[in-house]
Amino acid sequence: MDRPAIRLLGQILVGLGTLAITLLGLLAVTFLIARVVPTDPVLSIVGERATAAQIAAIRDRLGLDLPLWQQFLIYVRDAMRGDLGTSIRTGQSVTAEIARYFPATLELATLGTLFGTLVGVPAGVLAATRPG
Repeated sequence: MDRPAIRLLGQILVGLGTLAITLLGLLAVTFLIARVVPTDPVLSIVGERATAAQIAAIRDRLGLDLPLWQQFLIYVRDAMRGDLGTSIRTGQSVTAEIARYFPATLELATLGTLFGTLVGVPAGVLAATRPG
């Protein structure tokens, strides 16, 4: 291999490493946010009148009785498989929920970017050409 090809391969590997670290950090932040929320997810599922046995069974099924580091590894493994879990609020797959709302989110982001560009660029040019 010649030097430019080796340099390009090195840049690609560095970029992929940076992407992997960024995604792992994002997963860690979302995992910790979910654990810091004061609401108990088990009580959200079974309700306030659940017995201790029901609560223990749900904790076991969800893996919430495992140490935090094991929960995180399971979370990362499932996320890499595309399994983002089940919504506590709706009971549906989180992946299905994201797929359902993604078109509207994409439309909103596109229109916001378009509007920001169409208004921001002329406003910036106007501000730059007319001091004060």
